[in-house]
Amino acid sequence: EFLNKVGKDFKLKIITNGNIHQQKNKIQSLDLEVKDDNIEVVFSNSTKPKPSSISYFSLDEVERFYKPIYVGDSELDREFCNNIGINYYDVSKLL
Repeated sequence: EFLNKVGKDFKLKIITNGNIHQQKNKIQSLDLEVKDDNIEVVFSNSTKPKPSSISYFSLDEVERFYKPIYVGDSELDREFCNNIGINYYDVSKLL
């Protein structure tokens, strides 16, 4: 719903940790409606897992990001954000 409401210029960037096969299945199960290549997924285990900053800097056009925010649910995600200097939104506190 969110992707349908934002403009087509909005790009959703997903960085995920863990077994790549499992993470691909998880992404597929989200049934995200991809339009105009508005979603990019990076599997950090294909390079170096979070909290390493490598996966973030491998995203397309990272140098053009304006006020990026990372949505996560763990201290590892928070440490990842601290390492790259972006804001962190902890969804685990919503439960």
